[in-house]
Amino acid sequence: MTEFLYSARRDLRLQLRLEAELSAARGGYLGYTEDVGAGGCRLLGPLRLATGSRLSLHLIGNETTAALSVGARVVWRWDDPAWRHGLAFAADASSRAGSWFDEVVRTHPGLLDVDRVPDRIGLGCRIYVARAPREVLSVEEAAVLRLARDRPSVADLHLALGHCWSGAQRALYSLLHRGLVALEPGGS
Repeated sequence: MTEFLYSARRDLRLQLRLEAELSAARGGYLGYTEDVGAGGCRLLGPLRLATGSRLSLHLIGNETTAALSVGARVVWRWDDPAWRHGLAFAADASSRAGSWFDEVVRTHPGLLDVDRVPDRIGLGCRIYVARAPREVLSVEEAAVLRLARDRPSVADLHLALGHCWSGAQRALYSLLHRGLVALEPGGS
């Protein structure tokens, strides 16, 4: 076992909720973002999308954020009723998406002040419940949150959830990004 748990995320994400219209082979639907970045977003919606599927995505602007329409690909999904999906913006839209995200950062500077989740977390680092969830959790997220009540180390989580560790790692980072669990100071 390595000494650290590493985030799979490679770019800055900001917690910003925008309505999203999706058009895919199975039809269209509305959802919303939980976070956005220059290269993609995390989307919550009423429909399960197949990993690897391509779609058209339109992020609906508001009074402070411009709209963005891009092609996207589903790079991961939670197979629970929350239907969370990780979307990567199409490579041919990277310049446009990057400019759009730069504008989001410029118009929402306070989002940069939100505590950042570290790229790596020491296995000795302890986690704890930071707030009660108001949203539906995946099975893995619920398991991590349940264990976090006892302030376990990341290594303890690994021991308890080794049978589903890959999903538990994603769940831990998801819960950290959404502020449902937190790291004890000095542990990362």
